[in-house]
Amino acid sequence: MIRDINDLRVAMVLNAYQVVLNAGSKDGVEAGASYVIFEDGPQIIDPITGNDLGNLEIVKGRVWIHHVNPAHSVAGSDRDPQKTIAAANNPLGSLRTFSGDASMLARVQVGDRAKRVS
Repeated sequence: MIRDINDLRVAMVLNAYQVVLNAGSKDGVEAGASYVIFEDGPQIIDPITGNDLGNLEIVKGRVWIHHVNPAHSVAGSDRDPQKTIAAANNPLGSLRTFSGDASMLARVQVGDRAKRVS
């Protein structure tokens, strides 16, 4: 089954810098792609029309896909102290930098949502 790469879930939290997403190459996930990890917040209602505007997305971090398997992908922020080792093994060249808090992914939990942003 091909998953919607804009509606993935965190399948495993490896550490404060890396997560495993529940989709891989058979789903169209590509190394180097950027995703935001978030949870659904409260429902937003338009104060004028009363229309449901959806839920607030509470962003927990931004990650880049580092390794892709057929059914899952490993993604991480580039604040990982091991990024030098990962960059040396990355066929795509140097890893992108992440300008957020180094422990931002520490709040990520299994089941959190992920959507592609680039």
